[in-house]
Amino acid sequence: MSKNNIPELLQVAIQAHTAGDNSVAEKYYMMILDKQSDHPDACHNLGILLAKTNTERALLLLKTALEKKPNHGQFWVSYIEVLILAKQKAEAINTLSKGMQIGLKGERVDQLAQQLGVDESSGSEPGVDDVLHLYNGNNFDGVLEKGISLLERDPNNEILLNVLGATYQKLGRLDSAVEHYTKALTINPRNYDIKNNLGLALKDLGRLEEAALYLDEVLRDNPNYADAYINLGLIYLNSNKFREAVPLYEKYLEIVPDAYGVRINLGLSLNEIGRTKEALEQFDMVLKESPISHEAYYNKGGALLKCDEFDAAADTLKSAILLAPDLFLAYYNLAKSLSNQQKVKAEATTLKYATKLVQNYPDLWNNLALNQEKQRDRYGCIYSFKKALILDPTDPKPASNLSGVFFRLQNSGESLKQILRALSIDPMNQLFQDQYVYSASQAAIGEGNLHKATLVRSKLGVITFDLDNGITLSDGGRK
Repeated sequence: MSKNNIPELLQVAIQAHTAGDNSVAEKYYMMILDKQSDHPDACHNLGILLAKTNTERALLLLKTALEKKPNHGQFWVSYIEVLILAKQKAEAINTLSKGMQIGLKGERVDQLAQQLGVDESSGSEPGVDDVLHLYNGNNFDGVLEKGISLLERDPNNEILLNVLGATYQKLGRLDSAVEHYTKALTINPRNYDIKNNLGLALKDLGRLEEAALYLDEVLRDNPNYADAYINLGLIYLNSNKFREAVPLYEKYLEIVPDAYGVRINLGLSLNEIGRTKEALEQFDMVLKESPISHEAYYNKGGALLKCDEFDAAADTLKSAILLAPDLFLAYYNLAKSLSNQQKVKAEATTLKYATKLVQNYPDLWNNLALNQEKQRDRYGCIYSFKKALILDPTDPKPASNLSGVFFRLQNSGESLKQILRALSIDPMNQLFQDQYVYSASQAAIGEGNLHKATLVRSKLGVITFDLDNGITLSDGGRK
């Protein structure tokens, strides 16, 4: 038997499946999907095989099979049955209704319609299915009008509460969404779809700890609920809890290996916790399958930059820019690579173009100013440092850098003013303290006061400077 002959592989898989040899069947189904990822029969049969052990993966496979062969009645039935198994009643009703409307019939279809409370003659659960169709058609005003009316007559209908919650969420009315999801969960506390939706709504409200609790509950009760891994991982990613995000993304990728966006987030998280080699492996896996992913190139460039591989980082970031010319952060990181390669003019060109793309990113202006100082463009760098300060008055770096520029220009008064600004933001910074001493001493020398030049006062106390003993700090009340 040839390993490239899909019909032969399928025959062996079906024989093993029928004989109850599930491990062999799964192996051969996967061999087929490696060659044709949307092969309808392999997707369907493997979905059936995994239904009880990996429900989320099974649903993805069955949905793929159905999309590939929408006229195959058994594919509809299998998908609906596994939706029921996964306690996704609303989606099961919606899918059954769609099937019946295009002519899905049969004894098993009738049984499912009775089980789900769907009107067999019209293919709809009276009223509720109309609301579902309005929602699927993005007619949110219609959903609210009809859904609220139906809910008045049936206030404990969890499907209506979930759809209304989802509608409010789409419209940005997050408090109303949370209210409806919460009520739906009092009716059916084990509805994972609603619990997942509630977690998302709480995340959007900024109530991250509460959101994480609900998503944790979903995964504790249903470890194969794939979406909860993504959503909880995103909460941790946005909270800079990269170490906690990693195992969630890894678990999701066990269920859905070809989720490239999730793999990029995994790589990003790994890079942030110092596992840069593993991060690069994740980005390379994405690029192998999707060579036009500018996100993968951008994040790979950042990882290479972090491990000081500046040439490779620059080449990778250039690829990101070719695919996404308006991705200003790619220019920002490319400029860093060029700076470390001592390519001053190329760095300047890159930074200036980036500031045209996005004018309100303070670090761009700070780095441009540093570049301009390298090129002895003192007035240009003063302008750029001041621009950075205006954009982010809480960052002490531009003020400290600007103080150094004025110091070298022998403008001691302005130098002192800027370093005092930096110290007011970060008073314990030793570099800023030392810089203050030099600036204050320079100002005193300019005034002809040599005693004051060796004894300057800061908010932290009296700083004494001499060539033999360096800097000492004493209680400001003594002098």
